[in-house]
Amino acid sequence: MKNTTITIATVMMGIIMSMLFISLVSATEYIGRQYEDINIVDTCVVAGFPCPASYLCNITISDPDQKLIILNQPMTRNDTIYNYTFIVTDVLGYYAVNIYCDNSTFSGNEESTLWVTTTGREPNMMITLLLLICSLGLFLLALYLKNHAIGFISGILFVIAGVYMMIYGLGDLADMYTRAIALVVIAFGSFVTLLAGLEWLEDLDG
Repeated sequence: MKNTTITIATVMMGIIMSMLFISLVSATEYIGRQYEDINIVDTCVVAGFPCPASYLCNITISDPDQKLIILNQPMTRNDTIYNYTFIVTDVLGYYAVNIYCDNSTFSGNEESTLWVTTTGREPNMMITLLLLICSLGLFLLALYLKNHAIGFISGILFVIAGVYMMIYGLGDLADMYTRAIALVVIAFGSFVTLLAGLEWLEDLDG
């Protein structure tokens, strides 16, 4: 393939290697999506049994900037669990959650963490990275062997990787920036597919 294609491949390799070094955050007790309501559910237990109806539970929440946004708000009892619908999810990051339950005689509290992301799920970059690495590996192999068929397949894989990233985001992020990266990957894959396909046809005609 042409030298311009090799230069673009080098840039793409740099982008993919940057993705490899994105740190993944461990799982938290609660996770939710930005700008959407999140149900925080707690099971109150006394001596191994669900708390009786005499127990009341209140919740306190601080945002990632340690600003107190919910203070001792009552949770709704539903059979053996207590629920609170959290609606202030504008800020991304970790929220400190403290739940306090008592029945005027016995009491206890539980501290946990709520993680608000743009996708509402924990990061899972395995499929995205696998697609990108396979695409890049085939692309480099095509350059080394000067095989247009392998280059054509690598371009298709780049397009698939870009579409997957467009739908599911990158890790725990799914915003305009990840969509922009996805568009670049799709454009590069389309370029490789088109170029490799044309040169493949030229070889067949020759």
